[in-house]
Amino acid sequence: MGFSALTQAKGSFHMIKSVLLFAGLSAAVPLLWGHHTRSRFVASFEALERDVRAAKPRTGPRDDLPPEVLALAIRLGARGDSKANFVSIRQTGEMWSTPGKTPMVFTAQQALSLTAPDFIWRAKFEPFGSMTVADYHVGAKAGLEARLGGAIPVMRSVGSQAVSRGEVMRYLAEIAWAPDAILMNKAIDWRVVDDKTFVVASGKGSDRAEVTLRLDKDGWIESMSTAARPAQEGKVVVDRPWGGRFWYYQVRDGRTIPMQGEVYWVIDGQRFIYWRGRLTDWTAIS
Repeated sequence: MGFSALTQAKGSFHMIKSVLLFAGLSAAVPLLWGHHTRSRFVASFEALERDVRAAKPRTGPRDDLPPEVLALAIRLGARGDSKANFVSIRQTGEMWSTPGKTPMVFTAQQALSLTAPDFIWRAKFEPFGSMTVADYHVGAKAGLEARLGGAIPVMRSVGSQAVSRGEVMRYLAEIAWAPDAILMNKAIDWRVVDDKTFVVASGKGSDRAEVTLRLDKDGWIESMSTAARPAQEGKVVVDRPWGGRFWYYQVRDGRTIPMQGEVYWVIDGQRFIYWRGRLTDWTAIS
């Protein structure tokens, strides 16, 4: 090989190295971006969960509950002297995006505060945990967020007064999963409609959230509903009738907890069940 050919070969080799390096960097950049975005997404919700789990100041159990509500707390095994700060739940279940669609299978973990209307629910959807969803109300922060691979936004509904009110409604509707909160959470109030119907609420004025709880013949919480819960539909939020039901009560750590439930929206006069789940673990944690 002559000098000229050798020079050309070296030039070609360096060009190939440059192309390969550029291709490698081009592939690495989105991978690094995805890892960074996913890490920030996860870290933000881990911080919110720490806030839910954190111990709050205690002033003792409530002494202002209507007798019917106090009786419900006793039936459920609620403890006003518990040292627990929150309830930790694990779930499996299915969700439907629209009526008639194939359900999406999920596993989830949830923390519910016993002293404030705060919670965070984090779920991974099949296949292989490809979509991550977080639903939460923690202090002044509230929202519903979903991302593919923890990086690519699918939906995000956060920050507005309507979103916050809707998330508080979820907390109130799930009081059966945190019965100690009946005795410990002074941020919620109760109104007795009759011996089988209670209204549980939190907040004031336009921030006020209310949910109606109905008991079955045995005195367990059988269903929950509200005439108008904010729903994200496209780029707008609309109020829709919303509700759900609980069943299969079991004793866990002295509390009687519904191990199964489902939730629905009412659309065009028809109930659309969009969430159905089963508890695989329930623990009150201090």
